[in-house]
Order: sequence, then structure tokens, then C-alpha cells
Amino acid sequence: MKIVDLDGYAANPGDISWDGVKELGEFVFYDYSEEHQIIERAKDAEIVLVNKINMTREIIEQLPKLKYIGELATGYNNIDLQAAKDHGVIVTNIPAYSTDSVTQFVFAHLLNVATHADHYACQTRKGVWSAKKSFCYWDEPLFELAGKTLGIVGLGNIGAKVAWVGHMLGMDISAYTSKNSSDLPEWIRKTTLEGLYHTADIITLHCPLTKEYCADVMEQEPPHKDNPLLKLPNAYITPHIAWATLEARQRLMDICVENIKAFIEGNPQNVVNK
Repeated sequence: MKIVDLDGYAANPGDISWDGVKELGEFVFYDYSEEHQIIERAKDAEIVLVNKINMTREIIEQLPKLKYIGELATGYNNIDLQAAKDHGVIVTNIPAYSTDSVTQFVFAHLLNVATHADHYACQTRKGVWSAKKSFCYWDEPLFELAGKTLGIVGLGNIGAKVAWVGHMLGMDISAYTSKNSSDLPEWIRKTTLEGLYHTADIITLHCPLTKEYCADVMEQEPPHKDNPLLKLPNAYITPHIAWATLEARQRLMDICVENIKAFIEGNPQNVVNK
């Protein structure tokens, strides 16, 4: 069985072993693939692994040997699920592998906004503190998270973990979610989107990319250098790395191997195009 990874660099730039995948078949790995290279590289593959590659109907129809597409991420909007189903191709994703890492990154941003730790560290390197007469100084407001209202849009795996950490920090938690209030912990207050906007001190988005709510990191990645958001002093934009800890990527690799094994054994798991 031939397995081809068309754009594996982001998930594994070389610090994780592919041995688990190699044990399951003839494995060919590409860091990146341009659109015009996809057909030639995947034409003999029964299993194709992708991260950001667009597996369109046109591409799927030109890969007659293809039986399985493994999305090396949780989101799979880059794959035409109906086209895959029409051609008998199973599509799986990798859910929940980055929950802890993304939650950690949410609070890295939030704590930086609350304390301006990065700002003051940079100021200290420049000698600003050394020039002061007082033992301390601040030129940006500092605030505590305890007692603030954290508004969460979406209570999936990540949103729920963010809610729990916020609660542990003494924050009041409001959420816009499809879940029933009776299924939520008593410390989470379900609200409307408008209600959340009006009452939350801080809002964090953990929702899928849909026609109704179009927010998914940045629209273009990497962003164009002229994107006005990049120059705003109150916009803390990081390069889509919340998921990318070594631990999260190792979990991704482990689940990838488990998904392929399950498919080969005739009992596929994490299928998204049933």
C-alpha cells in the first residue's frame, strides 16, 4: 500500500519520527506540494495525507487508486467531502490533539494583554528600567483576570478547556454555544451572541469556519505584508502556532497512525464524510 504525504512540513519539520507510518506501507513524504504537482505525486497512492492541500473534486476524480484521505488537522474544509464520498474515498481528521496547547496559547495572549510582560521585558533590555529612580514603573495599565467576564464563542474541546482554566483563575464565564444549559457546569452562563458582546470583558473565539461565522485565525496565511492588522499596536498576531507544540504534534502523529491502521483493518475511525 502506497502512502503519500503531500504537505507534511508543518506537522513534522523533522523533529518527529515517521516510523509509525512507514510500517504501514510504502511511504513518500513531501514538505510542500504545488497544485500542479498533486496528481503526479499522488497518482499511485491509495492513502494520501494532507494538511492544507485542497483536495477538490477535480483532483479526486484524477486519482483512481485513492481510497483514503487523512487530514493532518482537526479542520477539513480543504477537502471536498461529497466528492470523496461519491468516489468511495474515506476521509478522516485528527480531533482534540491540540486542546491543551491551544488553551495554553489563549492564556499566553490573555496574560500578555493583562500584564504587558513582553513590553516590559523589551523595555528592560533597552535600559528603560535602569534609568528610573523608583524600584518599579509602568506605562501601560495592568489588570487582574480574576473577576473579569470571559466570553467564549463555541464550547467544543478547546472552548470547554479555556472555560475551565478561566474559571480556575477566578473569571466569570459566559458562553455562546449550541449546547443545552442543563448540560453545562453551573459556573458557565449560556448567553446569546449579542448578550456576550455586551457583557464580556474579554472574548475568545473557538468556533468552526462556517458561512455564519467567518473567523479562522487569518483569512490569508501567511498574511500579506500590507495587511493593516499587522501594524496595529493592540493586535497581537502570532503565526498560527497555538497548535504546534512538540507534544501536540506527537499526538497528531500518533492519531494519524491509529487512523490509518483502523482504515487498513476495515474499521475506520474519525471519519468525517460518512
